[in-house]
Amino acid sequence: MEQYNKLASISLCSNLTGQLAMSLVCNPPTDIPECSELYIQERQDLLASLKKKSFKIYEVFNELDGI
Repeated sequence: MEQYNKLASISLCSNLTGQLAMSLVCNPPTDIPECSELYIQERQDLLASLKKKSFKIYEVFNELDGI
């Protein structure tokens, strides 16, 4: 039963790589100027892309009858 519980608990937590990635997402680099600038640029690019896609979806839905 102890081993079964251990096996079941493995799926409750992300692996080390996932934990590191989330740590960087939640705490972006601020002490290294090159990393900070790159982070800001990539974040702005991602948000701009998401905004563009959301407007495209908005336009497509507005063209559909009954929506």
